[in-house]
Amino acid sequence: MALVLVAGFFLVNHFWRGNADQRLQAADSAYEQRSYESATLAYREFAEVFPANEKASYAKVRAVLAAIRQAAEGAPDPKLGLETALNSLPGLVGEAALAEQQSDLAGILIALAVKFNERADRTQGTAQRKLLMTDMEKLLELINDPQFVGVNQRNQQAPTLSRMQEDRQRILREINRDEELAIALTAIDGKLAAQDTLGAYEIRKALINRYPLLETNQELAERVQQATSLERSLVKPVSLDLKLTATPPQTNVSRSFILANRSGPPAPALKGQVLFVKAKGSVYGLDGESGQILWRHFVGQYFPSQPLRVGENDADAIVSQPELGTISRLTGSNGEPKWSANLGSATHNPTLAGEELLVATLQGTVARLDTATGQLAWAVQLPQATATSPTTSQVGAGENPQLYVLADHSNLFVLSRSDGTCSEVFYLGHRSGSSAVPPIWLLGQLFVFENISTKSCKIRILSTTSTGLELQESQPPLIMDGNVVTPPQIDGRRLVVQSDLGQIKVLDIEPTAKTQRVSELATLPKNTSQPRKSWLFADNNHVLVADRQLMRIDVQVATLSMSHAWLKYDGDRFVAPLQKLGNTLIHARTQRGTQGIRITAANAESGEAYWETDLAVPVTYIGPSGTGYEAVNSSGMLYVLGNQPIRTEADENPGRSQPELLYEHATTLSDGRVVLMNSSRTNQLAIISASAPKMKLLSINLGIARATCPPVAVGDELALGLDSGQLVLVDLATAAIAGTPYQPAVQAGQKMR
Repeated sequence: MALVLVAGFFLVNHFWRGNADQRLQAADSAYEQRSYESATLAYREFAEVFPANEKASYAKVRAVLAAIRQAAEGAPDPKLGLETALNSLPGLVGEAALAEQQSDLAGILIALAVKFNERADRTQGTAQRKLLMTDMEKLLELINDPQFVGVNQRNQQAPTLSRMQEDRQRILREINRDEELAIALTAIDGKLAAQDTLGAYEIRKALINRYPLLETNQELAERVQQATSLERSLVKPVSLDLKLTATPPQTNVSRSFILANRSGPPAPALKGQVLFVKAKGSVYGLDGESGQILWRHFVGQYFPSQPLRVGENDADAIVSQPELGTISRLTGSNGEPKWSANLGSATHNPTLAGEELLVATLQGTVARLDTATGQLAWAVQLPQATATSPTTSQVGAGENPQLYVLADHSNLFVLSRSDGTCSEVFYLGHRSGSSAVPPIWLLGQLFVFENISTKSCKIRILSTTSTGLELQESQPPLIMDGNVVTPPQIDGRRLVVQSDLGQIKVLDIEPTAKTQRVSELATLPKNTSQPRKSWLFADNNHVLVADRQLMRIDVQVATLSMSHAWLKYDGDRFVAPLQKLGNTLIHARTQRGTQGIRITAANAESGEAYWETDLAVPVTYIGPSGTGYEAVNSSGMLYVLGNQPIRTEADENPGRSQPELLYEHATTLSDGRVVLMNSSRTNQLAIISASAPKMKLLSINLGIARATCPPVAVGDELALGLDSGQLVLVDLATAAIAGTPYQPAVQAGQKMR
């Protein structure tokens, strides 16, 4: 009987185990075939029927995984999968089989997180997207729980986890963006209701700075259009209190002298012409043929301004004192004012357009004056300050009845030249102080130069109708290395632009092109890392560049390139715009190592000089001379002052107007002579005496040493302190060092100051 019972036990156990294995295999098969509902029921039945089976824990875990998969993969809403996971997973803590199923569980949870991101990307409402991300945060807590997703699983799923997190962060940024957009739109609406367009622009700009993709947002674009329409309505005619007079402004100077020095042959092509050049705060009128100075008119040097030429042979000069808001027309031959107008506030340099003089104050008043009389034609007040002078079409650029005024920030105003009415306002969105030169209109294209950083400038291209209206950004902007700080130049259908880092672009305009009408014809790369001001002149595919040298560059249209033709005056510093009358080039520069201004008339083709006139050279010594006075300037030119207010030739010029002449620190010796030291080359001295020649130059052998301080008179000798540490006494009779220099202890190579 016992044997029968034992045999029966083993037989029942055999069939029972076989039944358990079959059930588990059936559950696994359903799971693999993604029949998750059937798999869930089968796993649960197995765990209930065979609680003591070694696979019971496995079945419990797989039942939960199947249930989560059914909810996560069977419904479009990922929240169902999340709720199932939140309700089911805590019950698995402590299950022996959970560890071996972590890889599967990690895949389920991470896939569910990806589904949350995908659902959020398809959802439009910000509130609904935000709710999805809030629910997803609960899912991430499960993923970050090492009981459910271990270190090994995290490493295996690292790429997917990383992409999921990146997508989530993007969605959160988009939610923040949309929330801030809604707040900004409400705030902009409030500003527009209060007619505070500038406040509305500032809100938009701050939002765009944080979220650049909102640049093209339709709702923001609609608000900008409302603001620009409001800006246009705020442009109003203004009664300008223009003070017009024919007398020059009074000065406190009872008598003055112009000390200059002219050399070289005449420029025959400029016979009968008068040239106008600004140098160190004054505008000079010079005879074009000889270079003789005719007159001088003070305009100030702290605000940028340049004289404008009115007329051809009998040309007059339009000059301005921007800080005072004063504009004058001076007779070309003698500098006497024909009229002088005071606009009452600081202005930009005026713009000359035929018989029209267009001027903008810094505070936003734009006016048109008659060049012949100075009378006011019209004046309007913009709702913003202005960034640059007004601009309109230039000679040869096509006719345009509009003028363009760039506001200090955000907007470009289009005004009628005839009466100043505002035809259009275009929103550019530029920041305050980002534009240093006026826009340029050429053959239906308006170029705006926006310095977007200290290292780059964006050339924005706006197309217009033939009448200069209906502005629209017609093609992607061009980027310059460096800032554009001096006006580009028009050469036929081309525009030549240079940056302060030396990059040059030649832009070509094809008016008949259907799409991109502006193209880059040729480019020269930047040639410096430090900003410097350059002056351009372009004519007939020749580009003249003046900065620390004068260089001619030829544009090779056939090869789409530029080549250097010649270079002159290397090391000098050019200080004014280049002028070209016929084939004669006029330029102004400071020679290296000097402080004066040299005006030169030269052959424009070769660059070879005709005459040169040195002016505005600082006077470094004035002393008695007989019954009068004598003056010496820093270039070592001596003048005996008399009754001539304008001197165009020095009485003595031993330095012969060479570079590196900077005579200063006048020191009087015991015998009455005066010594000046050349600070550019401190071994050179100028000695002024009563006997002729009054001025002599001496060179002292100081080796490689330089004087570091002004000289000191010791009787009729001169004491100099050198950067080698030596103190030397110079015998001026022999130009030799007298006695033994005093030498303190210094280290090898040490320089003293």
